[in-house]
Amino acid sequence: RNLIMRYRTNTSLSSEEIDELEVVLQSLDTLYINGWESPLSDAEYDKLHAIYNDLTGKSITNKGEKGKRKVKHDYPELKGTIQKVHYITENDKGSNAIKTHASLERWLESAFEKLGGGHRKWTVGFYLKFDGVSVVFSIKDGVIDKAITRGDADTGEGTDVSANFKGIRLAGLPLGVNVPDKFGVKTEAIMTLDNFKKYSKKYANPNRKLEDPRSAVSGIINSETPSKQMLEFVELVPLAYYMNGKYVFPDDYRGEYSCVKLELGEDRERDFQAIRKTIAHMKKIIDNYDMNCDGVVVRFLDHEAIETLGRDESKSVNRFERAYKFPPEEKETTLLDVEFQVGLLGTISPVAKVEKVKMKGKKISSVSLGSIDRFKTLNLRKGDKVVVKYEIIPYLD
Repeated sequence: RNLIMRYRTNTSLSSEEIDELEVVLQSLDTLYINGWESPLSDAEYDKLHAIYNDLTGKSITNKGEKGKRKVKHDYPELKGTIQKVHYITENDKGSNAIKTHASLERWLESAFEKLGGGHRKWTVGFYLKFDGVSVVFSIKDGVIDKAITRGDADTGEGTDVSANFKGIRLAGLPLGVNVPDKFGVKTEAIMTLDNFKKYSKKYANPNRKLEDPRSAVSGIINSETPSKQMLEFVELVPLAYYMNGKYVFPDDYRGEYSCVKLELGEDRERDFQAIRKTIAHMKKIIDNYDMNCDGVVVRFLDHEAIETLGRDESKSVNRFERAYKFPPEEKETTLLDVEFQVGLLGTISPVAKVEKVKMKGKKISSVSLGSIDRFKTLNLRKGDKVVVKYEIIPYLD
């Protein structure tokens, strides 16, 4: 908590603290790979990792489970993650903003500039962002030949989980596409909330508590010998195909229209009105889905734009797409008091005491204010209505 608050106030961190952060991130990654309970959500891990990346310029490279074979991707164009943004426009940023968190506005303006500026229309797709485990399949004659997890950006290798899927025939190919004998498909392995309840009941292990569907899927995918019955709880969502040297993005999922396309670039003000409306619309869709979705993927769809914006192979990310993450949970409560706690080295930290609120399954009654300066800036009084936001740690406004 102290590290996060100091980072927010631009206080320099020691090399020992950065080393400790690296160990924490590697430990969390190991928990995730093995399907064990993690104390942090995916969004919270992302924020810690963003801080580590900003301070060191490096990403966490986890060696994974012992005995797991690391292999190169047949379709490197599909490996890696999607860079994230946390705000729609720069004006949406508040005092709680982490400096590494960008906006859709900044990314789009940069993309339009690289595409030649002006006011030309470009087709941009908005897709549901499923919160699962990334698996890239190599398809040969319509059958799964190889399955590899996302893996490490630095080495370009992923964990070989082919034995769990080999020989399964792929369904749901995109219509109107000349399908070659060999191609790659990037999927998100997910578990519906209903299946998670059934899976937890059937395979519950008191020593390996399953916190959410994602951890359950990770445990199954990375298992040495998952049973066919376990795999039946997992659903594969196709995210992108790489065929004939080009990307193909499916417009629907389960026969449901889960993509919205906008023509952007001519009028910036009108663009962002449409973007806000579209994201709000997709949030309503997500709220009614029986699976975890934590944001919206925004990507250029014109092949010219994809080719021009390209890909950053050093980070294994595409420059023509971004993942907008929904804002953190927040609730209003009442300030009861502010206490001043003295640390082991004499540092005095103001801590707000509030009426209890339940967030992310935890009861929050204390919130660190970080510093005396911030305490003075907030000008708090007993009985004030305050807003508590929960990301990695509670934050009070």
